[in-house]
Amino acid sequence: MTDLAEIREEGVILQVISEWGPWSPCEQCINKRGIKTSRGYCRLKRNINSTMIEKNDSVIIHFFRGSPMLPCRSALLQSEFPSISRIVRYLPEYILTKPCKKCPRIKKRKKGVFRYVKRYVLAEGARLAVTCPESTIETQVIWKKDALTLKKGTAQSFRQKDREARVIIDTFSTLYLTDVSQEEEGNYTCYVNNINMMRMKIIVVPKTRLLTQGILRRCVSCRSRGDLGSCKDPFTMNSTQIALEKGIDAVPCVSGWCGKIIESQNLNNEYGIATQRLCFQRGPDDNEERCAYTVWNYKKVYMCLCYGDLCNGTMKTTIASSFLITLSVCFTRWLI
Repeated sequence: MTDLAEIREEGVILQVISEWGPWSPCEQCINKRGIKTSRGYCRLKRNINSTMIEKNDSVIIHFFRGSPMLPCRSALLQSEFPSISRIVRYLPEYILTKPCKKCPRIKKRKKGVFRYVKRYVLAEGARLAVTCPESTIETQVIWKKDALTLKKGTAQSFRQKDREARVIIDTFSTLYLTDVSQEEEGNYTCYVNNINMMRMKIIVVPKTRLLTQGILRRCVSCRSRGDLGSCKDPFTMNSTQIALEKGIDAVPCVSGWCGKIIESQNLNNEYGIATQRLCFQRGPDDNEERCAYTVWNYKKVYMCLCYGDLCNGTMKTTIASSFLITLSVCFTRWLI
């Protein structure tokens, strides 16, 4: 007697059904119309005669009582009832399609915009190695200096009568700058599979300037609250007055990016508003100075960023119309 006949004698009826999964997102969109799909999975469902359950407590009843529905390709079903498993395990799964209109929006990148923007200030004679982001061994990478294409696997120099290689692109498309001088300054760009990937500006500074305040940028560092605070606007102290004022410092800033934070949702000089001036570990990706409302430490604040020596002691709090944007990035990780 087959497994199916024994199961029926015990009062168990088996039924093959399709269990439908959730609808997928709208795909294959053309003219804002697409298709969404749902997959039907093969299942073996059981129905047990209630009178047989009371009179019989066999192994078959015990098995199906604990397994009201089994996948058609269940390993447990194949182990306990192989003849039934051979019948249902190769039954196909079905895909149901349905037209849809809610197609996901595809962000269009502006032509000429690079995904990554970096800036390096190097001393004369320094070295630098840079890999193009999102590149692999399989991708095609092209490096350029200004408008000149740098060939892969070659080395060259931009100095006159210089036989030493200063700019090198190895076989893995990594850019090397060695013993740099002002001839190696410029804009370096890389492209991955014809996609504008990174724009990098290289600035070379003589070693003598590194020891002067001309290259060492500082930021005003202070925090105060209310009208009597010395950190509030208008801030009129120069570097000499800052050195004499308690609670205000001119701190060296490696990145050169300074900032001012006003902990208020408006600029109406509300009572008890805190103002903070500080140095950021790095600047924005587009290297643009700006003032805007943003979220910082879970609070809506007004933040200004600038690049220069003690620039956050002179910036104004007026909002330019082109900078009225809402930033969703938390700037806590930028702080020193």
